[in-house]
Amino acid sequence: MAQPKCLNASFGNMRPYQIAGLNWLANLYQNGINGILADEMGLGKTLQSISLLAWLKDVKGYSGPYLVLAPKSTLSNWTREFGNWCPSFNVRSLSRSLRRPL
Repeated sequence: MAQPKCLNASFGNMRPYQIAGLNWLANLYQNGINGILADEMGLGKTLQSISLLAWLKDVKGYSGPYLVLAPKSTLSNWTREFGNWCPSFNVRSLSRSLRRPL
């Protein structure tokens, strides 16, 4: 499998190990199996996750909506990465503080 077409190639190209991760995620999806990406920081798990959603749009015709749950500290990064890699996606970032007054 190649980099999904709706990924912004003018921003960059996925590395071979990221394509392998996308293939693995797509294979899990096609077989109805759950999985999780877990490796060292900085190897592109965010991009691989975004590329799976792009693959679902390109290959399967599923345009969403999708729900991505992430820690509050990473929301701005997720939003930025969607804007860089898949600007055709309509991204909304929602957060709420669960702190209650004592």
